[in-house]
Amino acid sequence: MKRIFHYFAVILLSMSMASCPEPDFDSVSIGIDNQSQEEVAIGVVFYSEYRKQKAMADYGADISSLFWVNWRIPKKTKFRSLCIEPFECNDWKTFFAEEGIDTLTIVLSRKESAISQWIESHADSLLLCRRDFTLDALGASNNHLDIVIDDSLHVTMKPSIYPHPW
Repeated sequence: MKRIFHYFAVILLSMSMASCPEPDFDSVSIGIDNQSQEEVAIGVVFYSEYRKQKAMADYGADISSLFWVNWRIPKKTKFRSLCIEPFECNDWKTFFAEEGIDTLTIVLSRKESAISQWIESHADSLLLCRRDFTLDALGASNNHLDIVIDDSLHVTMKPSIYPHPW
């Protein structure tokens, strides 16, 4: 009986995983290829006074005009897509317009705590890399940013229309 339950659980898990939808590559996202032997943290930061005012008008909520999200990326790992926002924006032009921003900042560090410290101090010495992107730099019709971290922690960032098939 125990063995039958085990097989049933495996079949149920397999069926549920098979029905999971593929990531939506039509919305803005970031692909990561961490080839290094170290875990890294990647942060996305932007200021949006528009977002702050909209939240106050729509929900009566006083939120920060600073938005940031960060992820820990294990060593020797590839992520196909990390979505920046829960809503879909088909390209960077729409994303920048929806958020009311001029610059999107991508930062990388060895630890997530360094990103939080950087947000407070803007001391680039805490980071492995910082890059500011304007809409022109990303390309208005693009919707993806590829980030590659090599063995020596050298970082390459390149906008593209389609994500790598990792």
